[in-house]
Amino acid sequence: IGAYLEEGFPFYAVNDTLLDMLGYTHEEFLAATGGLVSNAVHVDDRPILDSLFSQLAFRKGRYELEYRMRKKDGDYLWVYETGKRIVTPEGRDAAICLVSDMTERVRQQELLLREARLDPLTGVYNRRGGEEQIARALREDLPWMFLLLDIDFFKQVNDLYGHQEGDRLLC
Repeated sequence: IGAYLEEGFPFYAVNDTLLDMLGYTHEEFLAATGGLVSNAVHVDDRPILDSLFSQLAFRKGRYELEYRMRKKDGDYLWVYETGKRIVTPEGRDAAICLVSDMTERVRQQELLLREARLDPLTGVYNRRGGEEQIARALREDLPWMFLLLDIDFFKQVNDLYGHQEGDRLLC
């Protein structure tokens, strides 16, 4: 992608590989985005992009960024972007960058985080996940309730009825 460092970041260049990743033809992409990078980026990620591009107008050097781009089907693609500020032949400030699909990596990270916070059998928060949720609720002043269950002699359920039945009881 190439984008001018101007309001909305008009596209300077878009290659066919990115268009294929997003499922657009060149004309469809420009029509869907109005020719602006900002319109191709998930609304929650736009402030990050805006901040970066604004900074680029005043400095040189490479940058790295992760954000979501909207695909033609309405889904989003997580991308990793690395680029740098340039001056185009006509003298306009622009950024030129390489965009890589990192959707699968993000999904794997989310899965690992979920597995680290949730009990795989019951799907309830484990100690780590529970502590994070309590800290978040207190920090954000959210209403919350904490429930702790201690089942006495549960080992006897497993010994008497088997682990499968004990798991079913826990669920």
